[in-house]
Amino acid sequence: MQPDQNADPESRSLELDNTAGFKVILAMAAILTLSVIVAIHTVQVRPVPAYERYPDPSPLGYTYSLALYLFPLAALLTWAVKRGVRLKAAQLTALMLLPMWTLLDILLGNTFFRFPVKSATVGFELWGYVPGRGFELSIPIEEVLFYYLGGIVLILLYVWASDEWYARYSISEASFDRRARTAPALVSFDGRALAIGLGVFALALGYKKFGPHDHHEGFPGYFTFLLTLVVLPAAVLFRRVKPFVNGRAFLFTLMVASLVSLLWEVTLALPYGWWNYHSRQMIGIFIEPWSGLPVEACMLWIAAGWAEIFIYETFKIYVHSGRSLRAVLFGDRHHVPAAPRSQ
Repeated sequence: MQPDQNADPESRSLELDNTAGFKVILAMAAILTLSVIVAIHTVQVRPVPAYERYPDPSPLGYTYSLALYLFPLAALLTWAVKRGVRLKAAQLTALMLLPMWTLLDILLGNTFFRFPVKSATVGFELWGYVPGRGFELSIPIEEVLFYYLGGIVLILLYVWASDEWYARYSISEASFDRRARTAPALVSFDGRALAIGLGVFALALGYKKFGPHDHHEGFPGYFTFLLTLVVLPAAVLFRRVKPFVNGRAFLFTLMVASLVSLLWEVTLALPYGWWNYHSRQMIGIFIEPWSGLPVEACMLWIAAGWAEIFIYETFKIYVHSGRSLRAVLFGDRHHVPAAPRSQ
């Protein structure tokens, strides 16, 4: 996408820098992915999970593993307090993420996942929809915390990266205020994103039904969910919000979150039965040396992070704009620029 010619020179320069950064980091990610594929493609047998040999291989393991988010969260909050970083937009994002992830777990958790080893959790479960049986107490509280805490850490990591490592590629505070107060309606439908999303969905469905694997039954529901997390913000927010995003901090955050997630799943969750996947809901590509990890799991925090950072930047524009959220999203013909809200 070409930089906005109506933007101030600082913003145009940052957008050009971010575009170059996107290309470099995506190329590096593609090279790394290709290297991994070549390195592991000959493995045909997945390791035997520990919980199939031992009845209780990791007591409260899932519960204690939340430290992978809690410690970074504590460190990031300490940094934000010491630096006096204004977190109003992050707070609003966190308030939105809690009901969103909780509801998704309640409605879809049992459709996509199973939880083989109950002793890995504290035993407090939420009601969740079980296909064919209705709602049952079946979703470990750790599962909700996994997504919710992960989302908060991801947002704070993005804030930290934008203010510290990649501060050069962030819009200055004064420029952000000025652009937020005069920004057009952020919701701007992009049919290309929807068309690309539908094309990718068609390819995934075709592979599910006719690909060279043994899991043709079912529907690629998990991939469809992740694809929605990418396509929806791309279709309605990307065009107007992208100029405010620090592109390098964005990609850095997604890569770190994805690596932590893979470490969690490959070395802990799948071998010890904290959670696993229903193959009927997966595309049919499973990584055998990683305990049969479905390829969708590698995409989780890329898709979730994409949606959450665009939500965060939308709230940040709202906080700086001095307008109502409705006016920021959909426009207001009678809008008179006002001073930004206190953060």
